[in-house]
Amino acid sequence: MKHSDYIAKRKAKDPKYKAVLQEMEPLFEFTVELIARRNKAGLTQKQLANKLGISQTTVLELESGETKPTTDILMKLSKLFDITFIITNGTIKIKDY
Repeated sequence: MKHSDYIAKRKAKDPKYKAVLQEMEPLFEFTVELIARRNKAGLTQKQLANKLGISQTTVLELESGETKPTTDILMKLSKLFDITFIITNGTIKIKDY
């Protein structure tokens, strides 16, 4: 069974599981986008950390979803990657300028 099939089956059976996934989705989307932007820019976690003035551990925590981004970090990411963050109803959307 594929992982995506397992997730779909479990969501259908377990309303609490589905609710938790829906709550986590915006942060997951942010982490996926952050990793993609960093890779596209050819940066390591350490290099990104240096550009943002934070530790590599913080970048790791942001990319794993362990830490939510602060306003300061979002502003620095916005300038670095030339993107806009739209935050509404608990979701973070990323748009190119």
